[in-house]
Amino acid sequence: MRTYDYIYNRLLLQSTFGIPFFYQFSEDVMNRRIILLTILFFLPLKTVQSEFLTFKHELYKTGVGFYNTNENTAHLFFAGYDSNFDGIYDPELNEEPAFWVRIEYVPPTFLDIKHIMEFDDGFLQFPFRPAQKDNLLYIPFQNKIIICDLENNTIINDNFLEISASALSIFDNFLFITQRIDLDGDFFPDENIVIVYNLANNIAIDTLEAKTNVQQTLPVFWKGQFYLFVLNEGAFGANDSQLQVFKYANYRLSEIKVIDLGDTGNFMAIYDDRLAIVMNGSSEVHFLDLDNLEISKTYQIPTSDWNGPREIVFSGDNDNRKNAFGDFVISTYDNKLFSLLNNEIVELVEVDYKIESLGFIGSSLVALSAFDDYYNPSNVVYFFLNITSSVEEYNAYGIEVYPNPASEFLYIKNNSNDFILSIEIYDSNGMIVYNFSVTNNPSITAIHLNKLNLVNGIYFAKINTHKEIITKPFIFIR
Repeated sequence: MRTYDYIYNRLLLQSTFGIPFFYQFSEDVMNRRIILLTILFFLPLKTVQSEFLTFKHELYKTGVGFYNTNENTAHLFFAGYDSNFDGIYDPELNEEPAFWVRIEYVPPTFLDIKHIMEFDDGFLQFPFRPAQKDNLLYIPFQNKIIICDLENNTIINDNFLEISASALSIFDNFLFITQRIDLDGDFFPDENIVIVYNLANNIAIDTLEAKTNVQQTLPVFWKGQFYLFVLNEGAFGANDSQLQVFKYANYRLSEIKVIDLGDTGNFMAIYDDRLAIVMNGSSEVHFLDLDNLEISKTYQIPTSDWNGPREIVFSGDNDNRKNAFGDFVISTYDNKLFSLLNNEIVELVEVDYKIESLGFIGSSLVALSAFDDYYNPSNVVYFFLNITSSVEEYNAYGIEVYPNPASEFLYIKNNSNDFILSIEIYDSNGMIVYNFSVTNNPSITAIHLNKLNLVNGIYFAKINTHKEIITKPFIFIR
């Protein structure tokens, strides 16, 4: 293998916080010209509870969607670049197609990024609000809906419905299709509706009238009752965003309540009994009490103008996520992430592109950027690696590296059934300073650091076993 091929396939990422991370790329990703691993940058950290490592990676244009199939596997979607907004991909106009990418986290130190496919027959709808049912994802393009199988990485229906949808949601066998209908071509919707589509019979069974600039639907089954929440963005700057509440009774959905929200409702998400409504214009996040259908709590996000919050993701019942990222994380269009810590909104980190979509893989956070500060399409994905969790997952392998910091000797203790084949030590520039072949598989290996002429700083012990490679950072101090 050529040297630079090896570097691309096994790129050691390092930071002053001392945790390495190896990338493993499939060959089809490596052949894409926009994969430039040499432009990874490490950013300053602002942590709320525990340390995490922030870095960015370039993939495709306009990252818009993150969807899990399990704890350690997720799918990323990129809307592409439509230079003349006609919905037709034309490479002669330097347009870039929509893309589908899968990422898989293999603890403690590997992240596999695989290019699944490019969509060369159109662009994803933006904002991207697909509907997920198990491993099926119903995806709205600008002029149709397709169905993807996230488990098998295939399209199972490339033209499910020839219809424009601004958003989709799903419950049981019912697909809710949100439509903004522009009759006169002036880019302002003349009609706003939600189509109720029966997937079992492949037929539309009802149409619900929505309010101004319908944005998203969220079906919720709560204490024996089925509700459909319809978020309406309202007119820009008009402070007229509304939430419609529909309830299922007598074999149909009927509107039972309309709640005034503020300016520019953008996104809804639910975890347990907490339904969050993200307001981009008024920079608020409302929480709805599902029992009385009233706003019970509102958090003000410190943004202004059109830089308000975009999306929210809950940490769920994962303690490692909560320790690093708080109860939930909110993205904003002034390039920041905020978190709820001790019932207060605090700034988690500031990056250099506008973040559109969020999600967790393992105990770490992934954020897709859509635009730069001038609203040019961005191709950056941010990874926020939970150091605490990574250390715990590392220790689960049964190999210990101690003491840390080290001053004279470094010890490698093998409590596992794996055979250690060799040990290497790298400095913070990725240069190897020690290489030792291990024989007889001792339970403890001692490395005399003072004989290596090391300077004070961060180093990485790379332990090669017969099953895998494990890397552990440590600090050397004379």
